[in-house]
Amino acid sequence: MDSKNVITLDQFNFGDKVESPDATHLPVRLAIALLKDREGKIVLDVPVQGDLSDPKFRVGKVVMRVIENILVKVATSPFSLLGAVFGGGGEELGQQDFAPGSAELTAADKAKLDSLLKGLYARPALNLEIAGSVDANGDREGLQRAAIDREIRTRLWQKFRKAEQATNSVDAIVLTPEARAKWVKRLYAEAVAAGKITPQLLAANSNLVAYAAQVLPRNSAFEKGAAKLKAGGGAPKSAAEAGYQTKLVPPPDPAEAVLLTTFPVSDADLETLAANRAKAVQNYLLASGKVTAGRLFLKQGELRRTGSKVILSFR
Repeated sequence: MDSKNVITLDQFNFGDKVESPDATHLPVRLAIALLKDREGKIVLDVPVQGDLSDPKFRVGKVVMRVIENILVKVATSPFSLLGAVFGGGGEELGQQDFAPGSAELTAADKAKLDSLLKGLYARPALNLEIAGSVDANGDREGLQRAAIDREIRTRLWQKFRKAEQATNSVDAIVLTPEARAKWVKRLYAEAVAAGKITPQLLAANSNLVAYAAQVLPRNSAFEKGAAKLKAGGGAPKSAAEAGYQTKLVPPPDPAEAVLLTTFPVSDADLETLAANRAKAVQNYLLASGKVTAGRLFLKQGELRRTGSKVILSFR
């Protein structure tokens, strides 16, 4: 019986063999980029077992089978493949999650980006596409809540002396829950007095009727007018004016739930939020010094509404 030998291909350079005209195909290009190190070499460590004296034994077939498997992984789960090589995760590396209405990176996302940076640094042929996205409902209310907080902080800042204003920014003001609750009631009262809360507003946002019933006087013109408009189908029907259900925890104060709608959020605001999220990821990657701007592409075009996140993809 022929003896068996184990051959380890620890320095098998596939650069010239893989880079063929077919390398214009995306999975092939990504495979090359994922495998090629900083010296421009593709090195595979492939354990091969077989009878070297057998004329039917071919090392190349085994190696090519490995490459085919890599191409499949590149096409289906490229981030998992990168994570398997450098550690630190799988497909979750391709998504960064944000709080509703926020473009601030969380600590968890920074950790994922740090893992991704290891791979991007070691594989300089890899380029990254960065696409910002929003949750049309959750982010809309998140921006509205942020607008209320900023309005309150601005009011507090305006009470400072000029010397204090010069050394304190609006965003740096600490807003306690107790102070915020008092200001919400005040802003709500101002909105009612200014005619910003109307029967049309309540009818257009059916989810507000129950909240309004708790804070408006019983048998008020607001409730009657809203009920009449709702029954008669006279409420506005545009997407911007239609009511929606948010994934956020409802405000504890019904007055705030009604007040939120007096801070309008447009599609342009959502587009800006999505763009700021993409830029936050781009800036974090660039700040590391491990990847150049020419390898990072911000995806432009139609607003993505796939959630409060940034979606990454190789290109």
